[in-house]
Amino acid sequence: MSTTTFVNHAPNTHKVYYGVGDNGKVGYSIMFLDKDGNSRPAKGGKVYKHRQNANRDCEKLNHPIKHAIKKYGQCEAYHDGYTATVTDCTDEGKGYCLSIQVGQMPPHYSQNFKLIDEVELEMRDRSAFPVSVAWSTVKPEGI
Repeated sequence: MSTTTFVNHAPNTHKVYYGVGDNGKVGYSIMFLDKDGNSRPAKGGKVYKHRQNANRDCEKLNHPIKHAIKKYGQCEAYHDGYTATVTDCTDEGKGYCLSIQVGQMPPHYSQNFKLIDEVELEMRDRSAFPVSVAWSTVKPEGI
């Protein structure tokens, strides 16, 4: 039985690999490595013709909050009745604010982080939210 060693591939992250896809196409694909060391194809096993396109999608998968917060400065995710909200407060000198609440209740967890990478680390490694949770942008309401 052959085994594959993933060099420099941290758990709970995605990485681009060159190889042959399920349909026989040769190209670049994105693999996800979970905490137990098991890997699986991401994005439905899609095979990219160009490495740059695979790297762009891999970056979005590894840093979902950074890409969701870009447009309006706030994003949120839902899981099991909980709502996690990240707000960009860098203009006020507070960094990024992460709040987690149940339903419409006030947040039971709220913390400020200097960097968006610290927020992603908190959500990926220390929260009950799954790694694959979908982050969506929150459009500010008109005044």
